[in-house]
Amino acid sequence: MASDRMRNIIPEGAFLIARKIFKSRIWREDPLRTKLWLWLIGNANHANCQKNGRWYRRGEVVTTYDEICEGLAYREGNRTVRPSKRQVRTILDWLVKEGMIEKVPLRKEKNKTISSTSEMTQGFAYVGIRISIVNYDTYQTLDNYSRTPYGHDNKNDSNNIDSTDPHLKDNRKRNKSLTGVSRILTADELRELRKKGGC
Repeated sequence: MASDRMRNIIPEGAFLIARKIFKSRIWREDPLRTKLWLWLIGNANHANCQKNGRWYRRGEVVTTYDEICEGLAYREGNRTVRPSKRQVRTILDWLVKEGMIEKVPLRKEKNKTISSTSEMTQGFAYVGIRISIVNYDTYQTLDNYSRTPYGHDNKNDSNNIDSTDPHLKDNRKRNKSLTGVSRILTADELRELRKKGGC
């Protein structure tokens, strides 16, 4: 049975989004803010790891403004639309102000990369930014979410109603018996998927 569950592994892994996002302030803001927020969560390290001889923590993204602009690009007709660096900076500053991220510019002097604003002086070359998602562990730990048999907390969900309607009962039986139906992974299954995904 375990091999059946792991057979259809989706490459590049996954991340969690809490349903409470629909009630959050970012959801009511400009859609570019939401898109950038999701891009950051999706590109953050899901585990502490080492890249290019440097250690990075879970929930961190090391990137550049150009890489973010490219990551948020979309097609409109025959042209590609990219947000400006100014738009990206403004949104990142808003996320810092809201307490959702911490942002530190990375600068380089000869063979040394500096990631602390207190160490920076004039003459250092900009090489990128290190962004830390403040509550990454809280929202990306599956055990922190409450569970029901269908993955919803909504008490009025038709799956939770004890109805005498035969159509509802037939649909529930069919949905339970289908293979490949979306379901909640156990924490162990999620850890196993993360192990296979690397950094």
